[in-house]
Amino acid sequence: MSEHAPDVPGKGFTNMRTTLSLIQVASDLEFMLSMITEVRDWYLAKKNRADSHAALIYHFWAENCVPDQQSLEKALAEDRAWSALKTLTHIFECPPNELSRIFQTIQSRWGPEAVDILSKMPLSIHQVRRIQQISAQVKTMDKAFDIANAQVFTRLTKRVQGRRKYGEIYVAKDWERADFHRGPKGILDSDWGKLGLRLGRFNIVERRFRTEDIHNELLKTIAPDAISIETVATAAHQQETPAASKSYPTLTRRPRLQSVRRTRLRSKRVGLSTLSCRCTSDVTKAFKDAVDTVKTRVWPEETCHTVYCEWKKFKGVCYMHTRSLAVRFGLKVSELRYNELVKILEMINQGWNSLAAIKTDPKTYILFCKSHRPSQLADDHGVYRFPSLPSEKFSFNQDCGLSNVGIGYDAIDQWDKEGSIHLKSLFSWWWSEKIDTPAGKWCLGDLLDTEFEMYDYHLEDVGRAHNKGWLRNAVYSITQQIIRQDPVYYATYCALRPDKKWRLVSYPYYAKFAKPGDQTSFRHLDISIEDMLLSGRGANMIQGSVSLDDELPGEATEILPGFHKIAGEWWDEIGKDPQTKRGVVMRFEDRHWTQAHKERFGLDWKSVLCQQGDVRITHPAIPHGSGGPCTQVRRTVLPWYVAVRSDHEHLEVEAGGTWSQLQEAHQNMTAPPATPSGLPNMYGAIEYRFPAAVAVLPVGHLSQALCCLKKWTDPAVLAERDIILGSDKQCFDV
Repeated sequence: MSEHAPDVPGKGFTNMRTTLSLIQVASDLEFMLSMITEVRDWYLAKKNRADSHAALIYHFWAENCVPDQQSLEKALAEDRAWSALKTLTHIFECPPNELSRIFQTIQSRWGPEAVDILSKMPLSIHQVRRIQQISAQVKTMDKAFDIANAQVFTRLTKRVQGRRKYGEIYVAKDWERADFHRGPKGILDSDWGKLGLRLGRFNIVERRFRTEDIHNELLKTIAPDAISIETVATAAHQQETPAASKSYPTLTRRPRLQSVRRTRLRSKRVGLSTLSCRCTSDVTKAFKDAVDTVKTRVWPEETCHTVYCEWKKFKGVCYMHTRSLAVRFGLKVSELRYNELVKILEMINQGWNSLAAIKTDPKTYILFCKSHRPSQLADDHGVYRFPSLPSEKFSFNQDCGLSNVGIGYDAIDQWDKEGSIHLKSLFSWWWSEKIDTPAGKWCLGDLLDTEFEMYDYHLEDVGRAHNKGWLRNAVYSITQQIIRQDPVYYATYCALRPDKKWRLVSYPYYAKFAKPGDQTSFRHLDISIEDMLLSGRGANMIQGSVSLDDELPGEATEILPGFHKIAGEWWDEIGKDPQTKRGVVMRFEDRHWTQAHKERFGLDWKSVLCQQGDVRITHPAIPHGSGGPCTQVRRTVLPWYVAVRSDHEHLEVEAGGTWSQLQEAHQNMTAPPATPSGLPNMYGAIEYRFPAAVAVLPVGHLSQALCCLKKWTDPAVLAERDIILGSDKQCFDV
């Protein structure tokens, strides 16, 4: 017997399930074959009878160590020992003609479709015999499985040692203990979901997330809305990562014999740590120590991504260390095999910027442990008797939304062509509508004049950096708060966003107050073109500004219209330049857009002259900036609207913070954790509330949601949303 034989001291190979589980974790196929051959020889010499152990050994060899049916037949012809073991297995599993006779009986009672499904299930001969008896008592197959499911659920949820099995869903004892004289006991889908299971056809319990669906569902989740799923799938195959191209053993196995965690514990107990690691020689000890540590079960996301990049560089990382890495991501690993782990890790890291969406998507959140993903309604009812009914998916017509706010087809064509739109007089009522006061006629425009002067008086330059026309201490002025709460401005954003997201919140940002002499010239992109093309990061985060003064040529906002359509082709050239700086935002210098680019793409810079009360909204992939130096007073407000994901916590750009952090910022009137693009807030980080700041409490429920005072799940907020984004123009005007 070899020195690595998975023997239990004093017992030989009597604990066959544990023995095969230990062999199963080996990544070396030749070693696995030698070990299972040694187990076979021991069994034929010591036992040599038809029983369950013979069937376990034969099926393990046939499914894990033989590549195809032709090789199986050849091996059986050349090796009499395997042929003898197959004979024992056949005698144990299927006495002559018994199985066909049983299925004929079941077919006469439940129909041919029932036999077709039962023949594909991993049922033992004992279970098939019991199902034959039950078919005489219960008229339909779905009712029989519904009754048996109650016993399965009891076994899987009862926390008694030896009663819960991970490998097989149905066992023989379930059919013996189920009470078929009583009616079925209904078990909710959410209860099955807690166990990672679901009800399939004929009420047969199956894995909630089947192996063959993992790749497709993850691909659908991480594919950004601005990029087609087919494009992402093609890119994934063309840019195949090293981990996917390695010669890993692809094992087609039966359900796992034991949970991996129990296997590891037993392997340590019998001193078989050498079986736990079959990494290639290039895998460093530092990597193994990092994933083996038990101090922190789950790492921060950035750490996971960094270690994953190291994992890709190695030729072959064994199952156990790949599994340990998956644990750091918060993944459930007890039901995943090696090739599944590799595939899921690759897909998660391919859509790294969409990790929050993967953790909340109804089809993929089950891959993660409860403690490392947002809670779902299906997780637990708590003190509630019934589960909550899922809300209907909301959709709206963007054309109706544009029509409601008075945007015509010409403006829509301009948005599609140039990626920018100029809305005139959207806030002109600030100066036109006046009220009588003891001091005379008064309008909101008079308020902002006084307010901006006050903030400018209290403004101090940060370090040696001049403010360059930015009013960095004005984040929660009355002017800014009112604009952020405006439902018409919100409806405009929803109607123009490429992804049609309506769950938006205002990201606090400081105002602009440029005076004559200020150096206001700049050109940049508020997103990373590279990240947008690879993963869709920030591809839908449109941005805009509200002008509070009439602008002059040479000082107004400058844009490069139509750039969003040629951004990919442009980056293919610029991205190869070693001088190109990569980051969450990008400074747009003269060398990035030369005369050759103008002639090649037919695009040039354009000045957008806005008047008092006008609004400019631009696609995130449009470079923009301003001329300078400033020759007159120019004031603008930037009421950033960013999308909140379905978990109502993560933002569309995760580096920008969370909904909870924005809620705290709005309530305390302090700076948010970063900028909407995820850039650290270096100059506008007000550490405490400005003493003269006055909170403007929103009147409408939707306005409160825009300022993070209410959640988008509030029924009152959703009722106003239906009016603002609905097709009823009369209700919108009221």
